[in-house]
Amino acid sequence: MKLSVKVPGSNDIQPESNIVDSLYKNFQARRGKWLGLFIRTWDVDPDDFLGDPTSVVYTDEINDALSPHLSLLQVLIDNPTLDDVSDIPALQWLMHTGRDPERDVVQFTGNLSEVDIAGVNNWMEKFATNGNS
Repeated sequence: MKLSVKVPGSNDIQPESNIVDSLYKNFQARRGKWLGLFIRTWDVDPDDFLGDPTSVVYTDEINDALSPHLSLLQVLIDNPTLDDVSDIPALQWLMHTGRDPERDVVQFTGNLSEVDIAGVNNWMEKFATNGNS
């Protein structure tokens, strides 16, 4: 490929082989891209990503940690008031403090960052609830 120096602002015809665009000649995918839509940073609540499970992608580490416990997590989502809570410290704490497991949440997150929590929310939304939050 022969490269040449061009004057800035001048027009030139380039061969098709010089076009580097994964969507070139893909009309449907090109029309699926929305250009020019944006949100100003001052319009965004910095903590809002925790409310949207899809806002942060879960990591392989989160997947590896939660996958072995998927069936238990699904049981807890369907029935948070289990009789035997000996294997579930968070549910033990809720019961011991007189809180309602169906409405109250455990506010202790250990050393998980807010981004990690959002990733866990995303994983739970995708796998444990089957998208039915």
